[in-house]
Amino acid sequence: MPPAALVYDGRTAILDMWRPVMTGPEAWGTWKALETRANRRPAVANYVRRTG
Repeated sequence: MPPAALVYDGRTAILDMWRPVMTGPEAWGTWKALETRANRRPAVANYVRRTG
């Protein structure tokens, strides 16, 4: 991902950022989140299946 000067602090901020594309008429499709690890730290991988 390209560097961006953005900081999202906490669960609520992250959910607010993603909500427009996860729910409602502008949703990208069906989302799935998979818990994983990166550099021995907790991480998450997100997958989306587009409608149609």
